[in-house]
Amino acid sequence: GSFYSHTGGGSNHLCLPFNPQYTTSASSSTPSLIYGGEYQRLNNVNSRGAAIEDRNVPCAVCDVASRSRVLMLPARNECPSAWTREYYGFLVAEYHAHKKSEYVCVDREMRALPGRAGNQDGDLFYGVSADCGHGGIDCTTYQASKPL
Repeated sequence: GSFYSHTGGGSNHLCLPFNPQYTTSASSSTPSLIYGGEYQRLNNVNSRGAAIEDRNVPCAVCDVASRSRVLMLPARNECPSAWTREYYGFLVAEYHAHKKSEYVCVDREMRALPGRAGNQDGDLFYGVSADCGHGGIDCTTYQASKPL
């Protein structure tokens, strides 16, 4: 995605391949830039006890040929009856005081790219929680600061 403090560029997260194929050898003097994703403040530990802060986020895009629809249900880890859960995890997005980004679900194990670590501050993935009491979210069912 875009750098967390840049006001321009794309707002969605993309899965970049390890082996890009370029259409042209020409370069631009004023490009829009893309950066790798990095975990930020997700309790600093994944489900296996490994440190995750500032680690690069891997990408997974899957196709399930037998499925005709895909639905991400935030704040749920169970599917409606007759649906099949493919995976579940945590809702993440850019920090609320940074530029906007899309909400995506990262797997509950929050794996990191091997051998890549360090605070590069590119496209940052923060855990999402409800701000109940502001904006119409029901505080009797949603708990402030609880990861969705």
